[in-house]
Amino acid sequence: MDLFKTLNAIYTKQKLAINTVEKKEVIGLFRWLAMDLDNLPILKRINQYLFYLSPENLLILLYFSIPQRYKAPYMKYTKKVEKPEIGVLYAKIQGYFGWSQRELELNEKYLNRLDIKFWNKVFGVHK
Repeated sequence: MDLFKTLNAIYTKQKLAINTVEKKEVIGLFRWLAMDLDNLPILKRINQYLFYLSPENLLILLYFSIPQRYKAPYMKYTKKVEKPEIGVLYAKIQGYFGWSQRELELNEKYLNRLDIKFWNKVFGVHK
């Protein structure tokens, strides 16, 4: 089941493929549908049947309960935060002291004050 095609089919009342649906996919669908505030009262009512009905029946219930729209609404979602790349020297210092990524971020301002040439010699980092 493709989540976004299913969301679009529920909103626009197009043909819906219900033969390959798992419970975890329906729970994910609930999360996405809950981002639209107009659906909250409907989802609150359907949520009580979440663990009693089969996933196919839940999908059919969602299909007939959510009102039809011209297209699926735009829903904001959280984007993955990209971690900044740390240099080879910082990675070696992190491994030497046994720091986590968070500890390295906290101590980075102090590491920037150090003599980099000395630490490059100690850890054998060549630029």
